[in-house]
Amino acid sequence: MDILLHDVKDIAQFVKINRDEITVISDNGSIKPCLCCYGCWIKTPGKCVINDGYNNMGTLLSKCSRMIIVSQCFYGN
Repeated sequence: MDILLHDVKDIAQFVKINRDEITVISDNGSIKPCLCCYGCWIKTPGKCVINDGYNNMGTLLSKCSRMIIVSQCFYGN
C-alpha cells in the first residue's frame, strides 16, 4: 500500500490518483495537533487518543511500503 500525504488544495489537477492503489491523506480542517499526552504509547498503543478521524495513522504507516509527501513551500517562514 502507498500513502500520499499532502496539504495542497486541489492536488487532482497536478497528480492522477488511482484510489485503489494509494491511500490519500489530506487535511480537511479536522486534524488536531498532537497533545504530547503519550496516550498512543500507554493508553491505546498504536492508536491516537484524539478522535479526529486520523487516529489510525500508526496502523496505516506500519502497513505502507511507500509514503509520498507533497507540501507547499513558503520561503521565509
